[in-house]
Amino acid sequence: LLDPQITVDGLGPQPPAFLLGLGFEVLRSKWLRTLANKISYHDTEKYATEDAINIGCLHTSLPGWKENLLEFVMSGGFTPTRYDIRCDESRRLVIWGKEDEVLPKGDREKVKEMVGGEFLELEECGHVPHLEKAEETAEAIVKF
Repeated sequence: LLDPQITVDGLGPQPPAFLLGLGFEVLRSKWLRTLANKISYHDTEKYATEDAINIGCLHTSLPGWKENLLEFVMSGGFTPTRYDIRCDESRRLVIWGKEDEVLPKGDREKVKEMVGGEFLELEECGHVPHLEKAEETAEAIVKF
């Protein structure tokens, strides 16, 4: 798992669909994608580029993106804490950027408890370890 966001269950009570639709337009907006891009990387000079913003927006232009997102949200969203992923014998490796500003730092202990397995925190790395620390991430996965 790379910087997993698995500690929040569902989405709570939902506003009307038309308000959600407006919110989805904010999600696909360039200014929000620019902000998200800037908090996703430790080395923003190198990685928070116009190309990265454009890549981060690609999925929002897919046919049915808004409708599928609405269906997901209205369903209550993903509820990861309902599942005990430690109940089998499979090995798990969690890789997390130490300077990740996207996911709350307090979630790291929750993830360790929920997932078990090995936990690797990469120095000078944000939310995208497979890009910012590609060699270290690949080495950890191969070694694992």
